Amino acid sequence: MSENFEILFESSEYSKALKLGQLIQADVIDITNDHAILSAGLKSESLVNINQFKDQSGDVEIKVGDKVDVVIEEIEDGEGRTKLSRQKAKNEKTWQKLIDAMNNDEIVNGFIQTRVKGGFTVLVDQINAFLPGFTSRC
Repeated sequence: MSENFEILFESSEYSKALKLGQLIQADVIDITNDHAILSAGLKSESLVNINQFKDQSGDVEIKVGDKVDVVIEEIEDGEGRTKLSRQKAKNEKTWQKLIDAMNNDEIVNGFIQTRVKGGFTVLVDQINAFLPGFTSRC
């Protein structure tokens, strides 16, 4: 029975449309001490390290039933699971936000973390970015 489902799934349009690096939405179906278990309508659930769902205080920022954005890292990880990344989804969204801000000549707020050669490391939406020193207003 499961082999038949696998054959049907792999021949389906949904399966063919999936690509590595693609941003998709998944449902949180369970949370353990180590993992969030996600269902993205694929042939099996995906385990994602719980640290990818913690805020700066270390609190888990999701609950069962939430929808989360994730990026497909691997379609098949050797154990029959699709490997998903919340961190890569956050990075992609922040990167797009920065591109949109640049294109619209908007100011982006961030928090300077450290001074590095030629500028600063700045935290923007929990993502570290480089800010050239000559462009900063500090």
